[in-house]
Amino acid sequence: MINVPDDLGNMKYNYLHLENNKLNNLPGNVWGNEHVFLFELDNNNISAISPSISNSKTLTELLISNNSLYEVTPQLLELDIVLFYADGNSLESIPSEIGKATSLQYLRFNNNNNISSIPDEIESLAQLVDFDIRNNAIGALPTTFESLTSLENVFLHNNPICSNGWIDNIASKKIQMDGKIHK
Repeated sequence: MINVPDDLGNMKYNYLHLENNKLNNLPGNVWGNEHVFLFELDNNNISAISPSISNSKTLTELLISNNSLYEVTPQLLELDIVLFYADGNSLESIPSEIGKATSLQYLRFNNNNNISSIPDEIESLAQLVDFDIRNNAIGALPTTFESLTSLENVFLHNNPICSNGWIDNIASKKIQMDGKIHK
């Protein structure tokens, strides 16, 4: 196991690249760094994001794919986050607090997170452009999904929704099911 020094949280950096290590966690002051715009933490073994991430007021991008996250910390969703990639984790749900992340434009929960539903609060994500939820257990999308007028791409392949006829009711979005684009 690799440990990140506590002093790293006190440094004035804008980008923190700690991907492809064997990290299990980060000290709270690293999550709360008030200068960082981007955390790239892909391919580690991080299971939780500290609530102290709420101190990171400048954070706009969090890449934490292929870790062991079991939940999305609500404090993260209160930030002006634009890009959040949490694919390949251990998530079973998208929290209803997702509606607070109104700056979100790019959202990934794909690759075997075992998410079975999308909360209605997703309708608050008016700036969402790309939503990738492939390889989960999604059987339906909320009826409010059509209100996402900025949404350009939805990636759904390998979900039960791909075989239930739902796609016929959504004509204005580019929906990718089984690798093919449907308009």
